[in-house]
Amino acid sequence: MSAPSNMARPPDDVGRHYDELDAFYRDVWGEHLHHGLWVSGRETPEEAAWRLADFVIEESGVKDGDAVCDVGCGYGATARRLAQEHGARVTALTVSEAQYDYARSLGGDISYRLQDWLANDLPASSFDAVIAIEGSCRDLIRPRRITSG
Repeated sequence: MSAPSNMARPPDDVGRHYDELDAFYRDVWGEHLHHGLWVSGRETPEEAAWRLADFVIEESGVKDGDAVCDVGCGYGATARRLAQEHGARVTALTVSEAQYDYARSLGGDISYRLQDWLANDLPASSFDAVIAIEGSCRDLIRPRRITSG
């Protein structure tokens, strides 16, 4: 029995996917491209998305002035929150040109990069925290060949 190759989708394919569905994703998901954290079950999708982002930020222990990398930043909502509300110096990476352009258009003191985390040229140990809210899934969960026996 065969499953897809054990190679993850190349960043170019992932970027094209998000670029082609950009308007749809913004319409459906808004400024977050991740699911949420529902505690009461009565949260709106937007509230749950922010709750998840805030949970990740809190668990990362980010402090004022910390250097943070947001891997798979999407439209930059979490990156902006890190910079504006937590005083972090943020570098935000995406492989989608549409997301990159949109995030940059919203301004803020954030270094957005159109770049794959796995092929980055960032100096080693240059961040106090690295976060990835669902942005690393394609790199961590790889289809593999299944053989009998």
